Amino acid sequence: MNTSLAHWKSCLFLLNIFGLMLLMNTNAQTNRTMEYNVGFVNKTGRLLDAVAVDYGDIETAAAGLLVKGGKKTYGPIETPIPSEVKVHWIDNGEPHAVVVKLEGLLPKRLTDEWTLYFVINSNTTVQAKTIKITDRRAMDELEKGLRPEGEYRFAFVNKTGRDIEDVSVNQGTTQISRPNSGGGDVPARFKVAFSDALLPPIPSEVELRWNEEGGTSHAVKVRLNDVPKGFEGRIFFVIKADGTVEVHPVKNGDDKEAFKVEK
Repeated sequence: MNTSLAHWKSCLFLLNIFGLMLLMNTNAQTNRTMEYNVGFVNKTGRLLDAVAVDYGDIETAAAGLLVKGGKKTYGPIETPIPSEVKVHWIDNGEPHAVVVKLEGLLPKRLTDEWTLYFVINSNTTVQAKTIKITDRRAMDELEKGLRPEGEYRFAFVNKTGRDIEDVSVNQGTTQISRPNSGGGDVPARFKVAFSDALLPPIPSEVELRWNEEGGTSHAVKVRLNDVPKGFEGRIFFVIKADGTVEVHPVKNGDDKEAFKVEK
């Protein structure tokens, strides 16, 4: 009998400890600072000005001037999100303000990996969407219609094991593209860089040029005949240690294939 009573007391003690730990964890989650980003997307087909969002009477995030097809993000911010907000902007001198309801839209744990986007449409309606930064498919869907049909980019993957500099894509004596960051360089530690957006037609053959760390120059002709007609996405140039280049076209939204190429 005494043994049984001792056993129940021990169980009760453990349950009390477990309950206390659960309560502490709940409080920690409740008091945790929330950080997230706010984005604005202009699908009106016109230049917008003074684009911003108010939480109550307070302007919480702003994009200011937003060009046709433009997208801007603001943050991270820590302001708790209300059940409804007001998005406002000026279009050709005319002010607009739209109340957007957010109840039930947001994920349970909104962190700095998320962006709360407000999409301003041509009929002056506004859609709210939460997208995780790593969700390329959702981003492609968000950006659908923002860009001209057939838009593509070049991607440069450095698998030489060394820094490469002055990377460019050329047709004859004309440079048609280069990485849009790092001044045209692709350091080995970053491994991947992208060009600015390009419009069709996609050339059937280009020459990829780069300089290796130490001064060795390379110029390799690359055929693009296997890129599908009407392609939209990224054309990866994988630059290898032996000076050869592989071509891998990856359609928009195919993050799995892009990851395999970049790996």
